[in-house]
Amino acid sequence: MKRISLSGIYGAPTITTIFGPKNFLYSVPDAFCAEIYSVLSKNFFKNKS
Repeated sequence: MKRISLSGIYGAPTITTIFGPKNFLYSVPDAFCAEIYSVLSKNFFKNKS
């Protein structure tokens, strides 16, 4: 069975940049959570097929 990739750029390495307000108390924790959820969802969909 051939595996279908869900990557929009055909499995190439991807760099993500997350921006947040400079003087907001929770900018760093919010950015951290956003990136963690991004990685977790990528691994979830990767292992589904």
